[in-house]
Amino acid sequence: VASCVLEFCISPLRGWRFQISSVCGFFIYLGFTNFFIKRFITRLKPLYTAAFVLFGFLCFQGPMRIFFFTGTLISFPDFLAHLLGILAGYWFYKRHTAFYKAMLTISTLSVLFLGFYGYDLWIYNLNYGTFDGNVHMKGPQTIVLKNKDNHKFNLQKGKYTVMDFWFIGCGACLNEFPEFQKVYSQYKNNSQIQFYSVNVPGGRDQGEDPFNYLLQFGYNFPMVVSADSTLPGQLQISGYPTIFILDQNGDVIYKGDAKGLPKVLSGL
Repeated sequence: VASCVLEFCISPLRGWRFQISSVCGFFIYLGFTNFFIKRFITRLKPLYTAAFVLFGFLCFQGPMRIFFFTGTLISFPDFLAHLLGILAGYWFYKRHTAFYKAMLTISTLSVLFLGFYGYDLWIYNLNYGTFDGNVHMKGPQTIVLKNKDNHKFNLQKGKYTVMDFWFIGCGACLNEFPEFQKVYSQYKNNSQIQFYSVNVPGGRDQGEDPFNYLLQFGYNFPMVVSADSTLPGQLQISGYPTIFILDQNGDVIYKGDAKGLPKVLSGL
């Protein structure tokens, strides 16, 4: 019961940042488990006490993780850090043994890595299916787009193509446009690279013109609309915004966010 209450008390930290919840939760659970091991040392073996703490934690977290597995993947590193905290509490009690001392060190360093760097990699992989944006994926044979005059055209091959997929009503898309504009301004005179902001029509558009929507913010990168409803599926887009770089043959060599574009484009 105590570990259930503790998990409930720690959970608000996730609303701040998952990284903070992960690191703080690890050390809280470490101290919590170690305290109860010492508290009940005359009644229970340390391993049994740690097991009871773990059981209470899993009673609180387990059902949600099982029945809403996909929806809880975003917080899985946080869950793992708290679980490691319970194990680390036991290892801390047994730290005079070289093996447990090594396990305690490894778990602590792993959670610190997770808090300062690893969680961002996890989210990036959830969003784009890659940890660094570099992919090697066969692109669609043809990509049909529409310009401002509602004329359809096929995407030209023979150049590197940077495509930013978005939809109206996507706050994250709006926040990423300034970075996309910055990269476009840097490479717009490069004849080997073409840029497109690709609107994906959807229910949130409510008939609003995507071209006027972008122009009101002062952006001048090329704007088009996807004319093929199957295109997001062909490119395996799971969330927006998603940015792609296609090579001269139309194959995908980058899938990620705008922040990763400069590194890739500078190497072309």
